[in-house]
Amino acid sequence: MQCHSERSASEVKNLKQIVGIPHARPQVSLRNGTIRGRRNDPETKKQNINQITREGVGSIGAPDIPDPSFKKEKQVKMSDCTPTYRSLIPKLLRSVAGLAVACTMVSCINEDLSDCGSYCDFNFRFTTELEMEWIINSHLSAGAAEQEMSRLLIEKLNPVFSGKIYHLEVPFFESGSRATAHYETVEAGGGNEVNYSLYLPQGTYRHHPVANAVTEPACGTTTCDCLDNYAVRYVDGDTLDSFTYGIYHGALDVGIDGSDKNMHIPLRMTNSAVALVLSPAVDSVETYIVNTAAGFSFADSTYDFSTPTVVRTSRLLTDSLVASYGVCFPSRGEEDAVQRAASDEEYWQMHVYVTRGGKTTRNVLSIREPLAAGEPKILKARISENGEIIYEGTEVSVTVSLDWKPGGDHDIEI
Repeated sequence: MQCHSERSASEVKNLKQIVGIPHARPQVSLRNGTIRGRRNDPETKKQNINQITREGVGSIGAPDIPDPSFKKEKQVKMSDCTPTYRSLIPKLLRSVAGLAVACTMVSCINEDLSDCGSYCDFNFRFTTELEMEWIINSHLSAGAAEQEMSRLLIEKLNPVFSGKIYHLEVPFFESGSRATAHYETVEAGGGNEVNYSLYLPQGTYRHHPVANAVTEPACGTTTCDCLDNYAVRYVDGDTLDSFTYGIYHGALDVGIDGSDKNMHIPLRMTNSAVALVLSPAVDSVETYIVNTAAGFSFADSTYDFSTPTVVRTSRLLTDSLVASYGVCFPSRGEEDAVQRAASDEEYWQMHVYVTRGGKTTRNVLSIREPLAAGEPKILKARISENGEIIYEGTEVSVTVSLDWKPGGDHDIEI
């Protein structure tokens, strides 16, 4: 009988049923041309062989049928009917290999997760320790004329000190290299509070949000390529315009470890305001704020005084009083609150040009109290008949130039 090398699954199943093997595990196998199965007597084996022949197993590649006369030599051992350890070794090796692959995949997944970032929810809100209205009212409360001026000044300065956020810059810098890792701008719509979400890769960052610097026409932020170069400065000009918005800034170290974050960042004011209230009311008064900061560095929260500044003010006029007010950066010494009263150092100036009777008087007010961020400074003085400013107090000294002729020091409108 000639054997073939291939047989279908259905034919093998028929073979198992014919031989009478109860299980399909290694109790039945075709090996070396010999049918192997349960031990039985020669007569039963002969019947099985005859039945296989009748079913045509040989046509599908059955081995040559042994001679029934072989009784002892061809009897199958009982040990061949059950699984052997040798046959289980390949399966065991395959199982161990599969387990190793699975563990490797888990390790890879864990490594991938270590690079995952976090979704961060940030809440930005302006916070201040002092109230602008309280400061102004405490200095202008002696009589109806001062109270009226107080109301007008609060109305004019309220947009700057209101804490409203119109435009928010949200840069993130890598803590090590200080290079920019993420930067974008958010339109805030003038709310007092802004909620902002973004996804950040794992790492440690320095976050320096800035509010309203883009909206403010008098200043702008520098190129945001590195934390050390990130600052807000006045636009170029000999005589600078007063701020019309409050510039707010915050700083926070942000650690991203793969878990979601919810962080609150308080914003503090970086600019300030000045108001000089004079009596009696004179409609020809021009005032400038001199020698305050030219910019603010976000990296170390310090002010830049490398460039002289001259900031023009606006004017408010009532029946009894005239006020010159402006919004600018703070002066030198604004962080040294302890020594304010004891210092004789001049921190900043106000140049006031008063015209009366066709003659202009130049008054230089040297102020020995620092102009602090977020704290409006209110000064009160009198105007003499010749345009000289008379200040009651030791914190301000006045230098007067009578019959002064415009020489181009500032862009003065007389």
